[in-house]
Amino acid sequence: KENSTNQNYAGYLAFYTRPSGSVPVERMRITSDGRGLSQFTAKAWVDFNGTGTPAINSSHNISSISDGGVGVYYPQFTVNMSATNYPLSANSHPDSYDDENCAGQNHWVNQFMVQIRRTSNGFNVDNASIQAIVFGD
Repeated sequence: KENSTNQNYAGYLAFYTRPSGSVPVERMRITSDGRGLSQFTAKAWVDFNGTGTPAINSSHNISSISDGGVGVYYPQFTVNMSATNYPLSANSHPDSYDDENCAGQNHWVNQFMVQIRRTSNGFNVDNASIQAIVFGD
């Protein structure tokens, strides 16, 4: 098509669009490992167990999780973010309490923080089912 192009470069395939009257702009890249990178694809996601030593069940672009104490976790990116202003969402499934608040917060380029707090008393609590997703570049 006249308004789109693609290029197969060393190690990745890039897709471009050409806004009216301007130069082509890269919109998506497929890397040699099969990852799709763009502003509308997840940069990282993780599903992990936060009881005891945090254990990753499945993930994309998360290399490990540090334990920050009861109810506090620090997932580390395999490939760092380019800035600290990325969108982040976290979720947990309460083990035995139905009044937990799970929040993804404190963005760094190499990691972020997930905190789970019991809303009834304000105390942090560990959880066996936690998920987080990050968008951006």
